Amino acid sequence: MTVMIMFVKFEKLKTTIISSLLGLILLVSSNSLYSNTSNIRLEKEATGNIYHIKVVFESKGQVQDNRLSFLRAKSQLLKYIKMSSKVDGHIDMKHFTLIDKKFSGKNVMYHFSVKESDIQFYPK
Repeated sequence: MTVMIMFVKFEKLKTTIISSLLGLILLVSSNSLYSNTSNIRLEKEATGNIYHIKVVFESKGQVQDNRLSFLRAKSQLLKYIKMSSKVDGHIDMKHFTLIDKKFSGKNVMYHFSVKESDIQFYPK
């Protein structure tokens, strides 16, 4: 009985680890393979400065698109801020929100926004 319970727990752990690794490999490879457009702009609004990020890429499925779009937009914003402000370090982003999602043929476009005050720089 105990051996069977341990075997079931081991199988669940093995499945979780394998699916996590496959997801990570897919994420890393797909970011470079089919994300092809990003657009970032900073707008002054009554509530403060807000970054607007648009990411367009070929759709691979709703769940995968949602995950990749957020990570791609966050990555592009990080690169944009580091290049424009010449600041090095880590960025912790809060309140990173999805504004719009549009489909055009095989492509999908995500529009995110984040307040400039919600971005924090940490020195390395």
